[in-house]
Amino acid sequence: MIFCDSYLPGHRGGGGMWAVRNVAARFSERYDIFIVTRDCDGKIDSTPYVKIPRNRWTERPEATVYYASPSDLNSKTFARLTEEIGPHAIYLNSVFSKVCTRLLFAQRRLRNRQIPLLIAPCGELAAAAIHLKYFRKRMFLFFAQAFGLFRFATWKAASIEESNDIKRVISVDVKISVAPELTPRDILPGFTTEEKPKKVPGSVRLSYLSRVTRIKNLHYLLELLNVIDAVSIRLEVIGPADDDRYLEKCRQIADSLPSNIDVDFIGGVDHESALARVKESHFMVLPTSSENFGYAIIESMAAGCPVVLSDRVAWSDVTENNAGWRIPLEDREAWLKQLAECVSMGHEEYLRFSSSARNFAVKYLLVDGPTTENQLMFDSVLELPYLKG
Repeated sequence: MIFCDSYLPGHRGGGGMWAVRNVAARFSERYDIFIVTRDCDGKIDSTPYVKIPRNRWTERPEATVYYASPSDLNSKTFARLTEEIGPHAIYLNSVFSKVCTRLLFAQRRLRNRQIPLLIAPCGELAAAAIHLKYFRKRMFLFFAQAFGLFRFATWKAASIEESNDIKRVISVDVKISVAPELTPRDILPGFTTEEKPKKVPGSVRLSYLSRVTRIKNLHYLLELLNVIDAVSIRLEVIGPADDDRYLEKCRQIADSLPSNIDVDFIGGVDHESALARVKESHFMVLPTSSENFGYAIIESMAAGCPVVLSDRVAWSDVTENNAGWRIPLEDREAWLKQLAECVSMGHEEYLRFSSSARNFAVKYLLVDGPTTENQLMFDSVLELPYLKG
């Protein structure tokens, strides 16, 4: 039984939503999967989904989903649903989201309080992330541990780095299972790099594919573009804004850029539309301060976009595979140099990088290791004493 802040058909939930979708799609034949989520596209958009029943179970190909209205987003309802399903395990894809915190407190209402719990922080415990609204998060963690809400929890880390974050924030003694995030088996099947727009030296089309939030550092990218020598630069900002004040700050910087730099704030769009726009870009740039996995990164490479990333992402092998560049976030000169190289690159050289990015993504999506590691993790959680009694 999975509790998450947003789910399909939404598209504003970020990587956490896709992590749940990929788990359900990959394991629907092995496990009976029930998902409890909001009746809208996460906290950013409160408009209820059209033609989707609320406050009752709905069958989807990969899972049975309960789309809860705001009045049903409470511990009492979550306890009732949990008693109704009688799950062998509960999976949370957040520590701090409203849906997941309500479930944690709902445990105290259950007749059987020993249901195994798997918590995937999805990057929320990284140093850069937890310092946003720090005192509120610390207060919640204090009460959660005081009330024993994590007592039967196994923590899911997507990497060794995230495992270290969990130990640093929660405890060195907690049980942690390391398993990489799951991806779809294919992205843009049939796509070839021949579809990419022609790359003319001196001009470039960039995309930023992520939520517009302070931790992702869009403002830093905009400030870098201000000093790049180019005939023309077009940047499409594709993703919803979490913080209106930060969005306005970025818009003001964009408005102050020279006339040869065009910045278009696309906003949150559906998944297919986002990929279509990335296909029309030359490079995807993400100078983030923190990134747990980065679904936007693998999607961009699958769309033939070499990626320009900060060293705060896990994709350490993109450079050696000619699929992009991973640059120390604080090294401004290195960022300026790489962006200038992207601008000056010609079409023949660009296609070599584009093909390498596409090939790297295709090979990554077909690797069976992540599926095996996640299956071992889920089976381990399901074999806890609760099942044996």
